[in-house]
Amino acid sequence: MIGETFSTERDDIFPRDRLPFSGLNWPAIIVAAIVFFGLAAIWYQPKVMGTKWMEAAGVEPPSDGPKPVFFVITFVAYLVMATVLATIARGTGASTFGEGLVLGL
Repeated sequence: MIGETFSTERDDIFPRDRLPFSGLNWPAIIVAAIVFFGLAAIWYQPKVMGTKWMEAAGVEPPSDGPKPVFFVITFVAYLVMATVLATIARGTGASTFGEGLVLGL
């Protein structure tokens, strides 16, 4: 019977101790997103690379300044990126600086 061959329990696929987001270092993920956000804020300053980037991309600076929603969306994207990278690092067993460096390359 088909019902007997398929289990309704997901423990065989995702054991409780290996759920995708369990056991991640959430403070480190948040710090990574904040650091990345800060580095991007410095990088895109007009005195650093912002003006050259806007010229190359053909983007005109908004007359009323940037909208806060763009910063929120960007920070959420950095949180997602840091979470995915932490999940990959955990999945591959990377736990030292050298292994993280190799993972990043």
